[in-house]
Amino acid sequence: MKSGTLQVLSCPSPDVELESELAPGFYRIRVYNTGLATVDGDEGNDYYKMEIWPERNMGRKVLKAYTNQ
Repeated sequence: MKSGTLQVLSCPSPDVELESELAPGFYRIRVYNTGLATVDGDEGNDYYKMEIWPERNMGRKVLKAYTNQ
């Protein structure tokens, strides 16, 4: 993050849902979700939790991927 400003946008609109100041640097993020199977278009009962922390290791690691089954 170069600017130090983290913005979380509402998808698919460009509205800013959250803005937070962080020190410029490298970060990792973990996203938790639930209710993805309820989403139809832009509507649904899906929820998300995000954790962010300073980290220089930028390797991608998928713990569990959503499959629509």
